[in-house]
Amino acid sequence: MVPVEQLSDNNFLNVYYIASEIKRELEITPDSIKHLGIRKTYAYNPNLPSYPTYYPNRIQTVQYLKSIGQLLNYYDMDYKISVEVVSQEIFFAFCNKVGNLYHNRFTKINAEKAKIDDLEEDQIHKLHKIIQVVTIRLSMSHSPHIIYIPVKHFPDEIQQYDLIGLLYKLDKDFDVLKFSKIVGEKPSEQEVEIRIADDKVSELNKLNIAVSERLQIIIKNKQISQQLAPVPVKKEPLEIKIVSGSKIEIENEEKLSKYKFPFSLPAGTEWKNIIFKFKDEKNAHIEVKQYKHDVNYSEMGFIGKGKVPESSEAWSFLRVLAELNGELAITDNEQKQKYKKQKEILSKKLKSYFNLDSDPFYPYEEQKSYRIKMTLLPASIKSKKTDPLPEEKDADVGMDDYYKELTEAS
Repeated sequence: MVPVEQLSDNNFLNVYYIASEIKRELEITPDSIKHLGIRKTYAYNPNLPSYPTYYPNRIQTVQYLKSIGQLLNYYDMDYKISVEVVSQEIFFAFCNKVGNLYHNRFTKINAEKAKIDDLEEDQIHKLHKIIQVVTIRLSMSHSPHIIYIPVKHFPDEIQQYDLIGLLYKLDKDFDVLKFSKIVGEKPSEQEVEIRIADDKVSELNKLNIAVSERLQIIIKNKQISQQLAPVPVKKEPLEIKIVSGSKIEIENEEKLSKYKFPFSLPAGTEWKNIIFKFKDEKNAHIEVKQYKHDVNYSEMGFIGKGKVPESSEAWSFLRVLAELNGELAITDNEQKQKYKKQKEILSKKLKSYFNLDSDPFYPYEEQKSYRIKMTLLPASIKSKKTDPLPEEKDADVGMDDYYKELTEAS
């Protein structure tokens, strides 16, 4: 029977975990000849992926422990496997020996594990497949291990430059093999030449386990993220019609998403941090904290309809607000409803452009007006269209005429 020191990794792990299970029972059971129950199945523990849960493996491991003199006997019963140890002292000493072997064999991979954790997920997938091919070919070779693997035996998704790069990584970074070269002139006949020293075989097996564990974590995390990902909701196109004479404007989410402020705004940015100054009727200057940007109406998506490109009514409404220090007070209910629609369209465009979720306007109920939160400044050169508004008593009518002039001029 093979000594425990010479067991392969999988068989050794079976012995390590079963012995630990028996030891836990012995610690609270002073009678060393008492039959100790070991469950035929064991709940899967993701932290112990190699734990022997398959019943035949557990029986074979118990038989092995009996053959090396650690158990007097074992009994295969209906719902458990019962074992009889020689003595607590002897078995505890054996467990200490197995524990030391375990730590020497598996916990020394910390440095390698750090290197594995530095690899990209795509590299882990490919490295895992490459190691699998190498270990299969290695299992069919004899010492000294000089093996040749046809390039075509590696998965098709691994390009040759990836294959060479990862083999060099196994050589230089992990030191588990020596990658010599690719031999053969014709692509269909090319082979990878690899040399693996006898003392590196176990190192390659340990690396294989570590890479497999990292791959399982990657797969598990992806499964969790997919489960938590929100179910895509089909977006209904947002259609807003603005009727002014014969004009009709229709906007949708896809169209709005094209027009964005070119800088990513810092977290916590609010509308009050934005300064929007018109340079003329088609262009403006924007400042948001440390960012400055010149833009025209078309670059912000304020494009109207017609044979000749022109600014939209929403842009004209923004210009109106600029001339009124950012606040439009309306008392007439009919006018209020009309400009409410303009305010909603303008809000949608501004929120999309600056990628802010909050409303750029103060609530109408609080202000009794449409008041924007940005610092909104008019062009320094004013045209005749920006003459003072009519008296307060005619403010609603004058605002309507003023807005009409701006719309027709755009």
